[in-house]
Formats: sequence, structure tokens, C-alpha cells
Amino acid sequence: MRCRGLVLTVAFQFFKALRHYVMVSSALLAFAFVFGSTAAIMFRALIMIFSTNPFGVGDWVRMGDDTVKIKEIGLNFYVVVNFWGEVLFVPVTTMLDSKIFNLSRSPPLWMSYNVHLDLGGVHDSRAHS
Repeated sequence: MRCRGLVLTVAFQFFKALRHYVMVSSALLAFAFVFGSTAAIMFRALIMIFSTNPFGVGDWVRMGDDTVKIKEIGLNFYVVVNFWGEVLFVPVTTMLDSKIFNLSRSPPLWMSYNVHLDLGGVHDSRAHS
């Protein structure tokens, strides 16, 4: 008799725990659908900031056609200042999906060219003979 009571008590506790497990897992699944993309973007931002570290605060970077200075780095937005002094709030997704050139960490760019100048003078080879 005691054995049956023990089995019934354990079975009742198991079903009670299973009911709570289903409720908690359903709530977690709902949160995954609602906040899944936000969590994925924040995870990508964390990887970019701490692992890849393409730029830091104070660096001049070129993203797309814009050259900006990084003022603040966050998980949702970057605060940057463009050449004209305008403060811009750039979403992390824009930085993650664009090609970034760090101008502060890049070596100096030097360009050279040769100029050939023709003054229009005529060289007469007979004059030297």
C-alpha cells in the first residue's frame, strides 16, 4: 500500500513539474520569436566590438561614402561625427553590413606621379655638329 502511495505521489509531482516546464518553455519560445532578431544583432555587435575590433572610439572610419569619427560604441547604435560636425546615430546593422575602412589605423597613403612637360621647342641635331 505504501509503495502505491509513493508511486502516485511521484507521478503527481512529475506531472506537476511537467506542467511548469511546458509553461516556461512556451514563454521562452515566445520570447525567442519576439526578440530573436534583436538578440542576434546584439550578438553580432558583441563579436564585432570585442573580437574583431575594427575600430575604437576616436578613430576616423569610412563606411560606404561617408567619412566619420567614432564618438561612442554601443550595442544598438554608434554615435559618430561627420566632417561637418554633425552628430549621427548609426544603427549597428548599418555598420555590420557595410564595408568599413579604418583611416586612423591604416598606413599613410602617398600618391606619386610623373609630369612630362613639353615646352614646344624644336631640338636641332645639326646645331651641335
